[in-house]
Amino acid sequence: MNDILNQLGLRLRTVVKNRPAKKVPETDAIFEQLQVVNHEADATQGVLRISMDAKAAVKIGLFSRRGKSRVKVNASDHDYQPDAVLTPYSIFLPKYGKLYIFMAESKVTADFIWDRLDELWSELHEQYRPHTLVLNQDNGPENSSRRTQFIKRAVEFLRKTMSS
Repeated sequence: MNDILNQLGLRLRTVVKNRPAKKVPETDAIFEQLQVVNHEADATQGVLRISMDAKAAVKIGLFSRRGKSRVKVNASDHDYQPDAVLTPYSIFLPKYGKLYIFMAESKVTADFIWDRLDELWSELHEQYRPHTLVLNQDNGPENSSRRTQFIKRAVEFLRKTMSS
């Protein structure tokens, strides 16, 4: 079988792997529009722009991270069994330079995001009295516009805050 395939000129070849495009052609236009919307939001009275984002999970424990200390500290040279794994989540108000940091003991979920905003809402509403919110997020797995739980919680938040 191999001889026949070789005679026909059919040989095994390495496959060229497809690499996804780093950015789609519309990326620049999207970010230009985002810059316009953000600038308008910051310039308009009664509009509050909130940037929300999760960071990489951090293992918590007595691990050596090549840090220096003046005090003798015993640390493990491997981080196989951390005491906990925390994921930092931030809510940032760019116009005012205010930052709120929360820690999730599991993966960040849509419920976690909306619960944190709900916790802060009375303070934010009292201080800024917004009639409009502009939310900047990265479209990660927990807050994708296709995630029904995220959209459901957004609608619940809107109904709750608009009725009060």
